Amino acid sequence: MLMADSQQVNKYKGKTMSKTTLIVNATPCPNGTEALAHYVEHAGAILKAHQGKLINKYKVTNILTKEKFNKTVMIMEFEDDAIIDALTNGKEYQALIPYRDKAFADISIVFAQTL
Repeated sequence: MLMADSQQVNKYKGKTMSKTTLIVNATPCPNGTEALAHYVEHAGAILKAHQGKLINKYKVTNILTKEKFNKTVMIMEFEDDAIIDALTNGKEYQALIPYRDKAFADISIVFAQTL
């Protein structure tokens, strides 16, 4: 049952759950093009297999504050935290971490829910 504030009631546990947004902010490593291609291909398949919905990808064009911010942003949505936990702790994604580390000079991955 969908609710107006995009929360759902888990019919098995009776709890209210919000959809979870995955936000990736990254700067690709100049020497990591092969690792990046491998990571993007396989991570994309894993995200889709876990019903991740791509909201959009963005190129950062300007930074208002003096704080460091990476060059690209990707936003995805998942039904709940449990799906993301299963995805990130799964063997398939864990095997991609060395590629991720080679592919990006800097990366932050955060999970967020609507306030």
